[in-house]
Amino acid sequence: VMNIDVDPADVTVSASIYDDKEQLLTGYNAGAGMIHKLFPLEITPFRVDFEGVAGLALKDDKQPVVFVPGSTWDYTLPTDKKLGRYAVFAKAVVTQRDLDRQVGAQALTVKTTDAGLNLQGVLVNAGLKEAVIPHLLVTLYDEQGRVLWVDHFFISNALRPQRTMNFSVILTPRRTIGFIDVKGDNFSNAPVNAPGLAGPRQDFLALPISSGYRYLRVSVNYFTGASN
Repeated sequence: VMNIDVDPADVTVSASIYDDKEQLLTGYNAGAGMIHKLFPLEITPFRVDFEGVAGLALKDDKQPVVFVPGSTWDYTLPTDKKLGRYAVFAKAVVTQRDLDRQVGAQALTVKTTDAGLNLQGVLVNAGLKEAVIPHLLVTLYDEQGRVLWVDHFFISNALRPQRTMNFSVILTPRRTIGFIDVKGDNFSNAPVNAPGLAGPRQDFLALPISSGYRYLRVSVNYFTGASN
């Protein structure tokens, strides 16, 4: 998604899926899977995870609900339903909040491991505010620069001003990603298609062909804890 306006934007991306009879099955927002505050002409990847109802995962309704970091409740298509189509909606309003861009990623390298691709690099905080919650978004592309997957990672340590911090994350293996051949529609409050989204771009990092991906791009988001 690109902000093609001349003003900074607070962007929301949501998606819905329908059965073959045009009945809505479920819908979710991108949530943590994107950067929501964008400068003019800035882009962000996004990922919408369709989830089921967390409470259904409990075998005993008397069991207390306990939050477990990283836990997911994947959406399961009902047995009597057939997936028909999806729709993606992007909208934005003008904002002046949370537009800090003083943290970046440098010295990026990728190694092939048994667990998958290991992305390593250095986060650099060139600003005067502490990055309380650094957030990495990694977009994975094919040979034509089309998005295959979006990974995102919250870094457990804060990054103080004028400091650096190493990071190392394991990317989702290509073999674990499947595709469903259904039609879809995209809607946005932009009158024209966003320019400059087609890849490969100059900020792409080449990957070994054996990985199943061809390029990646790293975006850095973070929260300062300061109230604006």
